Amino acid sequence: MTLTVPTILAWRFDAVDQLIMDIETAAAWLRDEAIHLDVLKRSSEDYFNNLTGDAFRRQVELDGDFHISVSDHLRSVALGLRQNFHQIRENVQKIRDVTEEIKGPRLDLFGFHVTDDGRVLSRRYEKQNLIIRKYDPEYSAIFMADVNEAGTALTLVVQEAMKEIRRINDEADIEIDRWSAPPLTLEQTIRARQVEDTLREVDRLERARDRLQDRAPNPAGEVSINPP
Repeated sequence: MTLTVPTILAWRFDAVDQLIMDIETAAAWLRDEAIHLDVLKRSSEDYFNNLTGDAFRRQVELDGDFHISVSDHLRSVALGLRQNFHQIRENVQKIRDVTEEIKGPRLDLFGFHVTDDGRVLSRRYEKQNLIIRKYDPEYSAIFMADVNEAGTALTLVVQEAMKEIRRINDEADIEIDRWSAPPLTLEQTIRARQVEDTLREVDRLERARDRLQDRAPNPAGEVSINPP
């Protein structure tokens, strides 16, 4: 994508902020799920103490490690996005500051405008200079020097900011390629289905445990008759 000043000034960062928060929320949820799986693994020893239970706990442990790994990856992605967009915001603000400064009382006389590629040029200084030269040739040279000096300095600010934005954007493209996962292999697809099956089994066992607890004798020696 070709970056131009109008494009950059039209950027709004609300959607990016929301995206980063959503990624951080997903990372936190996965970590909480990993903690939940660890609690389930430990508590299952009380009512699922056999070879099948051991296999189940090994699978739950693998799933918990997977959740932690994905959570850490998402947190890294969110941090990288936050840092990159903080730098982009700073450079966008530099360009905004220039566009506001040229409208101010100090530079308004020069009639500056910012071109798409970041040059700060005067629309009317040559016409004004012809008038000035007619009545004050000495001041004409000073006026042109002031216009050129101010325009050059402001152009440098804008184009350096654009250069930095392009650099961050190019590095982000490389990072996105690194983050992007290739299509799942057959083995990975099978693994993903195993994880889904394990989560369903976790849910079933939790419901079974709850039913056992409902039927457990109370302190008076009575048995609960709550339906399963």
